[in-house]
Order: sequence, then C-alpha cells, then structure tokens
Amino acid sequence: MKSRFSTFNDGVLFICKPESDHSSFNAVKNPTKKKELEKILKLNYNEMYRREQDLIEDMLYSIIDLDKDRDRSEMYLYLEEVRKLS
Repeated sequence: MKSRFSTFNDGVLFICKPESDHSSFNAVKNPTKKKELEKILKLNYNEMYRREQDLIEDMLYSIIDLDKDRDRSEMYLYLEEVRKLS
C-alpha cells in the first residue's frame, strides 16, 4: 500500500535567525559563524535541482522565493547563497 505522504530523505535543513541582530553600537550584524544562529525549525528535504558549483555544506542561504503545492502538501524553497559559515 502506497503512503499518501512524501518521503524527504536527501538531508536535513535548519531555518535559523541571527541570535543578535544588532551590535553594541546598534549596527546590523551579519552572522558569519554557526554559533551566531538560533535554530527555529528543522526540515527534511529532497533536492530537486542543484548546479555543480553549489556546495551545500557550511553555507548560509537566503530563501528568495517559496512555492506551495497545496494538492501534495509540499513547498518548494528557492535559495540564494549568502556566505560561507565558519
């Protein structure tokens, strides 16, 4: 019997926000280290498309677009590379 749920087994991604978004003199901070990010949500994913030059590990990405497929209860994230995290 086929499950009505999709399986997402290519990996795990974390939706994060900066732990502190401003410095001591009120300038906007851009996180450069993993420890500067607060994990909000953990999602399993299936990779639909990736260019050869894209390296997923230790990279910070911004979500630039989101598509929803209500019939299948799925969403598609379009990511843009921001910087490498240390």
